[in-house]
Amino acid sequence: MVSFDIPGYARSTERYKFIPLTQQGFNNFSSKLENLNWDCIRDDRISVNNTFHAFHDKFVKSYGQSFPKKVVECSEDNSGSNWYTQELRDIRDQLNLVSERFDRYKTDNLSVLRTQLRVRYK
Repeated sequence: MVSFDIPGYARSTERYKFIPLTQQGFNNFSSKLENLNWDCIRDDRISVNNTFHAFHDKFVKSYGQSFPKKVVECSEDNSGSNWYTQELRDIRDQLNLVSERFDRYKTDNLSVLRTQLRVRYK
């Protein structure tokens, strides 16, 4: 990430932590669980509490390796981009709405309106 410090300008950023659940992660998780040694769970000499903790630790560790946390820094909607005005946001929102309606209903009026909004948005 590239950032610039501008004197007198406080940039508002927030950090978001999330765990993306991807098909690759599910495949990796399944493979890890299949390949783990689960003998400690089948051992009758180990207490129920210790057995549960061993299972839980292996499960959580496999999950964490398969689905790593991601951190994203997001800045305020308009920070550093004064050219993207509220009017452009409104046109974009209208264009998205009209495009969704056109995809569903396919009317000539919606087609014309969508074309006009695209021209205005450019």
